[in-house]
Amino acid sequence: MERFGSWPWPLSVLVLIGIAYFFGLYDVLTLGVAAPAIASQLGVSATTLASVGTVIALVGYLIGAVGFAHIADKYGRKTGLTVTLISYSIGSLLTGLSTNIFEVYFWRFITGIGIGADLAIAAAYLSEMTPAGVRGRFQSLGTFFGFVGAGIGPLIGLFVIPVASYGWRVYFIIGALGGLAILYLRRSIPESPRWLIMK
Repeated sequence: MERFGSWPWPLSVLVLIGIAYFFGLYDVLTLGVAAPAIASQLGVSATTLASVGTVIALVGYLIGAVGFAHIADKYGRKTGLTVTLISYSIGSLLTGLSTNIFEVYFWRFITGIGIGADLAIAAAYLSEMTPAGVRGRFQSLGTFFGFVGAGIGPLIGLFVIPVASYGWRVYFIIGALGGLAILYLRRSIPESPRWLIMK
């Protein structure tokens, strides 16, 4: 692995993993941004919705990061990344289609599992796919994508949510569509050579 060149193969992996980081951290702040609009339609307190929903999502992150590790170890990093993106995309999509507060909480939990698992597996995959000389740099760049998503996400919400009564739904669906797009693009990524050697 250390003999492989840095470009363009690890670069394409970095971009695909980085975009996943982007949408993962884009989603982290969505509920807080959308809470006032959701609360007014579903008849709940925005503060309660945001705080309880965030805690539920955080529990999902922890379960995903720990619980999905064995899937990536047993079936491969690529399979793990596929499963996690499906979880994230479905959870985000159905959050946007929720009709009551309990559905919002449940689908935020599912979304959280997908995000927590994807970020953990993506970090391992990116490390295994890059030569030692650029590994730290690539990890930093992947994280940078995530911070960009965390910064842009609320701005998107500020533009999208006020447009219509269903604006908050569109806000979550944007994240889901991003996840599905990454899922499609990730078809071409190779399995981790290190995982193949270990197996």
